[in-house]
Amino acid sequence: MKLANSKSGRFSAVAAVVLAYLAISMSAGSVHAQQPSAERLLQGVSSRKVAGGWEILVRFGHSLRYVRYAPRAKADFVIIELEPVGLGFDGQSMRGLESIHHKATPGGAPASEVLLRAGARGTRSLEIRFTKDVEFGVKQEQELTSLIVFVRGNESSTGDPRAAALMERGEEAMAAGDYDRAVQIYTKVLSMGASGLHPQALEFLGLAREKNGQSAHARAEYQKYLARYPDGEGASRVAQRLQALMSIGGEVPEPLRLTSTDEAGTELRYDINGSAAVHYNRAKVFLDGFDDQVLDSSQITDVYLNGRVLSPGFEIEATVDARQRFDFSAGSMGDDARVNSLLVEFSERGPGFWGNVGRQRGPGGVLGRFDGGRVGYRPVDWIDVSVLGGFSLDSYRSDDINTDRYQVGLITSVLEIGDLFDAELYTNIQREDDLFYRAAIGGEFRHLRPARSLVAAFDYDVHFASLNLAMLIADIQINPKLSLNTHLEYRNSPFLTLGSALIGQSADSIGSLQNSFSSGAMRDLAKDRTAHAKTFNVGATYRLTNAFEVMGSWTATDLSGTDTSGGVVGAQSTGFEFNYFAQLVAYGLIQSRGVSTIGFSAFDGDRYNRYGLQLNGRYSIAPRLRINPIVRLDYQDVEGDDDLLTFVPRLRIDYTLGPIVLDLDFAYELRRNLGSGIRPDEHGYSLYTGIRFDF
Repeated sequence: MKLANSKSGRFSAVAAVVLAYLAISMSAGSVHAQQPSAERLLQGVSSRKVAGGWEILVRFGHSLRYVRYAPRAKADFVIIELEPVGLGFDGQSMRGLESIHHKATPGGAPASEVLLRAGARGTRSLEIRFTKDVEFGVKQEQELTSLIVFVRGNESSTGDPRAAALMERGEEAMAAGDYDRAVQIYTKVLSMGASGLHPQALEFLGLAREKNGQSAHARAEYQKYLARYPDGEGASRVAQRLQALMSIGGEVPEPLRLTSTDEAGTELRYDINGSAAVHYNRAKVFLDGFDDQVLDSSQITDVYLNGRVLSPGFEIEATVDARQRFDFSAGSMGDDARVNSLLVEFSERGPGFWGNVGRQRGPGGVLGRFDGGRVGYRPVDWIDVSVLGGFSLDSYRSDDINTDRYQVGLITSVLEIGDLFDAELYTNIQREDDLFYRAAIGGEFRHLRPARSLVAAFDYDVHFASLNLAMLIADIQINPKLSLNTHLEYRNSPFLTLGSALIGQSADSIGSLQNSFSSGAMRDLAKDRTAHAKTFNVGATYRLTNAFEVMGSWTATDLSGTDTSGGVVGAQSTGFEFNYFAQLVAYGLIQSRGVSTIGFSAFDGDRYNRYGLQLNGRYSIAPRLRINPIVRLDYQDVEGDDDLLTFVPRLRIDYTLGPIVLDLDFAYELRRNLGSGIRPDEHGYSLYTGIRFDF
């Protein structure tokens, strides 16, 4: 077995730094700041060579639904809009900018960097930067925690535009699952004189026949390929598929992102990525007639490390995600050190057992994080049954294990039910101080296809007899230019648990609250503190040309009131409030490889109305220097009070030196009260700057 390679020295150095950092962080003292810990969403990036190009697999730490991507034309970048879905997602606790450096090697995927940042209206914006102009496509994986970007290669050239057009039509037929049509197309290409496309066409013909259940024909096409092109670029893939068909009748997956092309035949491989970052945050506000106030002055160090060891029979993955924050501001609540994730997972390749242990998030009705483990079994590739157990972790704590509350759960996942949808069903039970904290059943159903997707989910607490979540999200591609989407949701806010009874109380634990209230009274308090939120959203995206795209959405939300009880005053209902949003996106308008947007938003609320205009741009000043200027203007019409005008110019800059990235984000905000003049005007700034090392 061969595990070490040219990266081993760097890996050892990085591992030493991580261990030293964790030792320092964990000895820094207890956590004082009562805020959610910022957690990393971008978990890993890998790539592999496939027929016709490359597939880039991006993995996330939470379910993110693919919404749209742009530009549609050939470019050296792609921006993908993602929407968080599922339980327990808190956008405020996620980091603002995450990135992974992807080393472009000869013959490898031409991607150089992957970035994830906050987008508009609570979405996330994924940007993949390429080393050259390429054509690409995007598709959602069966699990909403991963996404595939297909980059079309240009290895073969042909003087026959008809053959090239047929190859594109063949790929479209394969993506749509029309394998009979794909067989006809690739057979036609092989009858034409475009010899440069024949290897690809022959490999795709075998694959189309295999997908169509024509195993004998597929074997014949694969044997023909190996006889004609024994040294061809796809020879190893074809040989693997042929071996699978002749042995077990299944498909042998090609490993993702081998450490080097020289080790493609080794028995043991590893893949490692991560980042280390140090940033300084400062925010200050100035009010006429009052002393200046520093809102934030802190240094944050983030370390993320993800490593995988792969063999033909098993896979081991380990993840570390930690953060250290030093607070320099006056009246500081203290520094804190947090471990967001510390997880080791073992899995047999294909059917078999898998399990993990450590601090983690995950599916199965888990709210937030917990310290514990999961054990699962896959009898076949399309069924997975697992159990979980461990101690629930409060969102504002990570300095020790919270043994006061434990949870157990059962999860069953089934893929391709009737070739219509995937399903995940779970039960999750949590207890604290011998009381039911949460007792939920729930599930998620996914129908994901290239031109349409449907995601439905529910969570019902049988102890409280309350529906925590009912959600339906749908997208449909009407034609290559027009797509429609909708999001319907009913949700308890916050999710109903026994911990909701602590809202507004001086007690900080269920055990302390028991000194004042009985178990039945605490259950009633929890219900009284829980509001019910309804969301109705419809949107559309229309591609005017390859350079211009317009999108818009309408959203109605309603948040119910809460009851007064236990010395806590209830909140009033907001009634239905409405959001309107429209945006025009232009590619190459100001700069050939730049993106410019202009957006308008309007909010019709119970207590105020707000109207906003925002200009946004992303431009490459030099090969390594990119800027993101933003200008926002808001007018807020407040009922019974002064109106408010806000002007915010903002500039983001990142400069890349290989795996090292220098970041700067500076914003200035001016707020002017219109009307009585009793309230003073205010202005201030925020600064975020630092350095990241991605590998």
